[in-house]
Amino acid sequence: MLVPVPNQNLPSTGSNKLIYFDCSCGNKNITKKWRYFVTDHTTSCGKCNIISADQWRKEKFGKLRMKFPINIHRNSNKKVIWICDCGNDIYANVALVTNGNTTSCGKCNVLLKSHWEQTKYGSLKMKDPIDIHKNAHTKVTWICNCGNESNIAVCNVTNQKQKTCGKCNKFNVDYWKNTKFGRLKMKDPIDVHKGSDKKVTWVCDCGNEIKALIYDITRSDGKNTRSCGNCALKIQKAYKLNQEKFLKLKPPIYPEQISDLIIALEPITHTQRVFRAICTICKNEYKPIWGNIRHGVSITCGCSTNRISGAQQEIADFIKLFGFSVELEYKIGNLKYDICVPSRRLIIEYNGLKWHSMYYSKVRDLNKYENVKYNYLMIFEDEWLFDKLKIENLLRNKLKLHNPIKLRPNNCEIRNISFYEADNFYELYHYIGKCKSPCNYGIFYQDKLIACISFKHPTRKSSYQWELARMASNPQFRVHGIWSKILKLFIKDYLPKSIVSFSDNRLFSGAVYEKMGFNFDGEIPPDYYWVKGQKRFHKSGLRKKLNEDNTKTESQLREAQGYNKIWDLGKKRWVLELQ
Repeated sequence: MLVPVPNQNLPSTGSNKLIYFDCSCGNKNITKKWRYFVTDHTTSCGKCNIISADQWRKEKFGKLRMKFPINIHRNSNKKVIWICDCGNDIYANVALVTNGNTTSCGKCNVLLKSHWEQTKYGSLKMKDPIDIHKNAHTKVTWICNCGNESNIAVCNVTNQKQKTCGKCNKFNVDYWKNTKFGRLKMKDPIDVHKGSDKKVTWVCDCGNEIKALIYDITRSDGKNTRSCGNCALKIQKAYKLNQEKFLKLKPPIYPEQISDLIIALEPITHTQRVFRAICTICKNEYKPIWGNIRHGVSITCGCSTNRISGAQQEIADFIKLFGFSVELEYKIGNLKYDICVPSRRLIIEYNGLKWHSMYYSKVRDLNKYENVKYNYLMIFEDEWLFDKLKIENLLRNKLKLHNPIKLRPNNCEIRNISFYEADNFYELYHYIGKCKSPCNYGIFYQDKLIACISFKHPTRKSSYQWELARMASNPQFRVHGIWSKILKLFIKDYLPKSIVSFSDNRLFSGAVYEKMGFNFDGEIPPDYYWVKGQKRFHKSGLRKKLNEDNTKTESQLREAQGYNKIWDLGKKRWVLELQ
């Protein structure tokens, strides 16, 4: 606070005359314009909160200390040189350092060129070493043991996501031309690895063509695709058997022997005599009725319609690894379910995208969900194929396999984090992934992000002010009551009038929202995705465009492009109303 020095002639109110003042901080004889003092534009000497060079010399901010201390305010925007614990210098604003926005030089963990020259990751070594952080997303050239070069992000190599160039074990065109897998052979051979997830066209012995992943055809664990799956269907629909030629065949009869027989115009006499035949699909011997096989009705033993899918068996085998008893094709009432884990009262449905995008699938899947009182989990085919790690973590949670480190909230630190940091975490631990929310809280234990929760304004027209968009945690840790604590912190920071959130019926019951104080506010009907091949696409990306045919609906346009609809099981809406 300023006080005019005594014994001065004080001018009129609007004068620009300089007057001497004493400040309450101890500074004496400071000159200020009189009119600024009178109108309260100037209330101090401007140097009240300046910190001395001695104090800067003693004080440290994160890993940084001022290299050449001067007398300066802690919120100054002046740039000075700071020295980091690692020995590097950084040129940064005083305010950014004192406010905690900058805590290090940013180069503490940069690995020197000499490290990359000497270190190998799997079969890869950096071709032209540079000083770079091991978790950098920068793409550089790597040399593989096989001699090939690949352009790969540094973090993918150091995190062991990629250990080779990916071309080490490629098989040439001649191999694929001469090699057959079951009844299938590659139509247009290329140089490619056996374990590739590239989808190519295969020709079956029956003449049908299918598109399938190379790995699904070549895998050697007994779960590979051995035929087009429609061998029997082709014979059954396309041919009526010629009586004379058919009767000359002696059992066991193979479908290949009868598929090229000419069409018979006259009906063939039925007989109930049973004989031996070989199944088209599984190659097992079975005993059909003579009349049925003559008409092409019993070409297979029935395994093509009742068999357990490879993915269904994979999920069951994964659960058995942990010592659980598993029942396949488990029956409840008149409905069969893919997998049941009785000891955990858990039902798992694996929905292949092709078979569950039929016109009757929506009603059937919903009936199966409503029929069961167990814990329910419905997995889509593309989730298991392309995001298996997240589904395995989800299964571990449902089976209560995690033995997490148990923490109290006061053992952790809660921080506001950027949406970029939050989205990276969700991509690892949330089944949907990123959400780009403006408000993100991170829970840190020993400076490691172990849980995250995000809020945003609802994207659609909504009567609710905020939406709880995501919450996920690292399954290795469990912090008791942390979600409720962060919810209280969010309410304190933003004073929301209402918060809404949604739980997916095919994956969760929504019990966590009840514990947080939310009220159940109704069911949301099933919604659809578009399906093409082995991938789902969100409907928002395939809306009808202005330049498309106005006489056709969105569904007609997409179905003409080869898309089909597949439905989820709806959602539950949870609401927290606040005063």
